[in-house]
Amino acid sequence: DVRVPEARILASRVRDVTVNVPKAPAGQSPRLALNGELDSSLPDALKILQEAPIGTADIFAGWQGQGPLSGKLKLDIPLAKGQKPQVQVDFATEGAQLQISTPKLALSQIKGAFRFNTATGLSAPDIRAHALGHAVRGRALAEGARGNARTRIEASGKIALAQLTGWLGVTQPLPLKGEIPYKLNLALDGGDSQLRIESDLKGLAVELPAPFAKVAADARPTTWRMTLQGNERRYWLDHGSVASLAFAAPPGAALQGRGGLRLGGEPARLPSDQGLRVSGRIAELDWSAWQAVAKPHAGLAGDGQPLRFFRGADLNIDRFSGFGTQVNNLAVKLARG
Repeated sequence: DVRVPEARILASRVRDVTVNVPKAPAGQSPRLALNGELDSSLPDALKILQEAPIGTADIFAGWQGQGPLSGKLKLDIPLAKGQKPQVQVDFATEGAQLQISTPKLALSQIKGAFRFNTATGLSAPDIRAHALGHAVRGRALAEGARGNARTRIEASGKIALAQLTGWLGVTQPLPLKGEIPYKLNLALDGGDSQLRIESDLKGLAVELPAPFAKVAADARPTTWRMTLQGNERRYWLDHGSVASLAFAAPPGAALQGRGGLRLGGEPARLPSDQGLRVSGRIAELDWSAWQAVAKPHAGLAGDGQPLRFFRGADLNIDRFSGFGTQVNNLAVKLARG
């Protein structure tokens, strides 16, 4: 054994270090084991995760942070070419700040005790933070296997609609009012990373005609899912028994995407061609009511490209009201050439 009072990794201080090379089993390469106490910072930790050859660069690409970290460091380094080192860090922080690149999200006042293992991922039983103007509480689960790190972050909270639309970059008025309780599930798994958000929408009013209308006190189970990597991102929305959306588009280019919106409870299917297609069944449609809702948004079409993105509809309407008449069991088919 070799004992080192103090060492440095970037700007981090490692103290009370013990280094040894245990006898390797027959046929295996020797390994160097290092244990020590760590006084570090979030910038140093992220730099190592992004640049060291430990298989975590893709997961933490673009992340930035500030704040102190303190804990214990364990390194298991193979003394043979071509083998990955194993790293385990147990650390605690309070008051740290973190900026995640995908999805773009800023966290502040982070507090928790964490463990990061390059073979399994990040874990923490209780995480407290602030994000998008409200308190968030959650946990992290390390779910990696066979040396491939995978982290799942679970969180819950309640967010005001204005904060959410600001984060999403939505500037046009929406027929919604109130706040949204949510449960978030973020899987960090390289190219397979996904975000899933579930809510019963209690507290959010939907100011649309029937059957989409909802008062704030009512519940309507809703789930949003999206992929976070790749040249084409996938999106899914299930909105109670009212609507289902399946959509895919290149990052930042929604009007180059393809999607299907299904009304009436059945799941939407993703089409192979560009554009949006609407299908399904509606219990009722009041033409005058929908015109009144659409009027404040009439100038948002711009150059007409959003309208051209709509490729067609195949709807069955149980009861249609409009133009001074009422029609039952109306079938509507529209196709853009």
